[in-house]
Amino acid sequence: MTANTSVNAARAGDRVLYGCMGLGGSWEPGPYEPADIDAAEAAIEAALDSGITAFDHCLSVGLAA
Repeated sequence: MTANTSVNAARAGDRVLYGCMGLGGSWEPGPYEPADIDAAEAAIEAALDSGITAFDHCLSVGLAA
């Protein structure tokens, strides 16, 4: 049997995790725009409405230089 690593990496037990990396707007430096905040809130609401309750918001991503 071959493990599907993309599925296994996205699960914690029987929970599906929502990766929050894309919620911060563009990769350009500068403040968040109101549209970025609205889009992030809508994405979180949609995830919660779909039954997703586990969110991956690792603070260490991008801190290693």
